[in-house]
Amino acid sequence: MSRETFKFIQITIFLLLIGFYACQYVARSSNSVLHPTPSLSIETSKTRVICYYTNWAQYRVDQGKFTPQNIEPNLCTHYIYAFAILNDSYALKSYEWNDEDTLWAKQRYTEFHQKIRTSIRPVKTLLAVGGWNFGMGLITKMMSKKEFRQTFITTSIALLRRYTFDGLDLDFEYPGDMERGSPPEDRERFTVLCRELREAFEKEANETKRERLLLTIAVAATPERSTKGYEIPKLVKSVSSELNYIEITNLLLIFDRYVDLISIMSYDFFGSWNSQTGFNTPLHPRPGNTAHQDFNVISSLEYWLLEGVPPSMLNLGLATYGRSFTLKSTDSYGINAPTIGPGTSGKYTNENGIYAFYELCMLRETAQWNHYYDDIQECPYMVKDDQWIGYDTEYSLALKTRLAQCYGTGVMFWTLDFDDFSRMCNTSSTTYPLIKSVLNTLKQKPTAKMCDIITRTTEDLQYLSSTVSALRSKHVFVIIFVVLLLLSRKVDNELEQ
Repeated sequence: MSRETFKFIQITIFLLLIGFYACQYVARSSNSVLHPTPSLSIETSKTRVICYYTNWAQYRVDQGKFTPQNIEPNLCTHYIYAFAILNDSYALKSYEWNDEDTLWAKQRYTEFHQKIRTSIRPVKTLLAVGGWNFGMGLITKMMSKKEFRQTFITTSIALLRRYTFDGLDLDFEYPGDMERGSPPEDRERFTVLCRELREAFEKEANETKRERLLLTIAVAATPERSTKGYEIPKLVKSVSSELNYIEITNLLLIFDRYVDLISIMSYDFFGSWNSQTGFNTPLHPRPGNTAHQDFNVISSLEYWLLEGVPPSMLNLGLATYGRSFTLKSTDSYGINAPTIGPGTSGKYTNENGIYAFYELCMLRETAQWNHYYDDIQECPYMVKDDQWIGYDTEYSLALKTRLAQCYGTGVMFWTLDFDDFSRMCNTSSTTYPLIKSVLNTLKQKPTAKMCDIITRTTEDLQYLSSTVSALRSKHVFVIIFVVLLLLSRKVDNELEQ
């Protein structure tokens, strides 16, 4: 073989190498379009911590029973009492028999405020209406006519003022979702209701010389449900990809005119309704799982940010509970392992497929469970025989808290009563270990490098997952190039001789 032939082969391999690296660079660069860049200098939530109190936790047995007396008033900046409902006339009403005071006794609403008002710092209390179990039936009917909405608004103001709540939290699950019995028209009707509530709250405040009642909403986590349920201005929809994140956040969502705070319910991404294992609160997407690429915490947060919601209005939902499954086979127990239904119930929560953190940590103290940690989605899980539980720990919640800090949002907990509020676990060094670990994390400002690592995107992970095969391809090119180089030198030497 001639020297010219070897030179031609060398140049060809060299050009292939350059082309390979160029393709990798272009693919890597194209994946960052409209990915919100964390900025520690933008307007932030100023460490807002929202905590939900549930009025049905009082029925749990023994140490699992939770009442207003178990609340620590200095944990959170906002406490939300869940849930109130609508009656058949569309008036806001309490749900539990002992929510409201009677002639002979002070009840839960009053006890709730008596406990929280002992806080050493200013706190806000809100009453949540709706919830998953209540559904959308009466809510849809209420939103459909102005007179029905007016009844809801008038009775809401009266109930909130009677028991000194500072605001109303709309937990409608979910507007515009036909599977939940809510027609597409509810998307626009929800905006109308928010506007009318805000106008009524301002009018009442002006007339009574009181501080205006707050209006907050708990919203869907997945982009599909969010797009169906919440109106977003056309201006934000047509944003050019050339705009940077700071410019986008200045294009306000329509809710900003009416709503004070928006809490993303970034949990329940996977559960016993699925036919395979998955995490309740995965931080990142799982490469290759194309059907559920948006079912993760970071995708949820970035969706709302990219739609123009200021970070100072947003709260990232955190869970103090885990989701469990029953495996189809004990031979397959990893992520996406086949399942046949929910896992067994916890001792105190007594609901198949769900475990409070205090139930989980007591299980973790036994030797029968095998413990694992998924480095891709940053969640732990534990397995015993055919039982599989995914959950959060202080560490995994710290990463999610860093995510909120990096984007300048607040955090929201569902719920107070799922945390180890009475130190049932031997490993708990304090009451409310999960919530307090988040509070400790919030005291420390994250670095830019830390934010860059935590906020990696779906495409980043897909890129990382293909790195090994890509490196192998590059190594093959490099080896061939080196071999040809050595052979060409040998040919040169022979020709010279």
